[in-house]
Amino acid sequence: MDLREQAKSQYETIVATLTARNLPGGDRILADIGINPALVAGAAAARASYDATITRIDGVLARLDGGGTPAMTPADWTALCQTPFEALEVLSFSALDNAAERAAEMTADGRRALITDAVIIALLVVAVAVAVLTIRRRFARLSTAIGRLSAGDYDTPIDALNHDGARSGCWPTAFGKPRPACGVSSAASATRR
Repeated sequence: MDLREQAKSQYETIVATLTARNLPGGDRILADIGINPALVAGAAAARASYDATITRIDGVLARLDGGGTPAMTPADWTALCQTPFEALEVLSFSALDNAAERAAEMTADGRRALITDAVIIALLVVAVAVAVLTIRRRFARLSTAIGRLSAGDYDTPIDALNHDGARSGCWPTAFGKPRPACGVSSAASATRR
């Protein structure tokens, strides 16, 4: 394979890769994965431009007879060879613009998700702090009441915990019922001594 055929082969590979030429149903695949329809159409136009250019180049090469007469002028040959690059350039810049727009959308979505998650975490931290403080306050009051009862202070009433229906609301009642009997028992014990 000479240098010209090798360059042509590499060029075809690059263009085929960029325009999904070797994929059966390549346009459909590009559309299914969320590529902008304008880019899919641009890929089809680039592929058509490339195919038309290769057909014309093959026609020119077939007319060469080795006699030394040019098949076309150098300016026409250069223009012919550069024709597919115009479509590919438009396609690549469109793809770059599309990627920049998509990146901006993804950044905005990520920022929105980050803010939402931060607000939810802050609300959860506040809820846990309120729950811990509430439970701590209830247990502190309960500990104080138990301490007074164990010290023999049966005259001071036990404060309610402001939750009559809850289990914690039953504690003052449970501690309060034996309080008078404990007071009488304590007084009787003191008089016996």
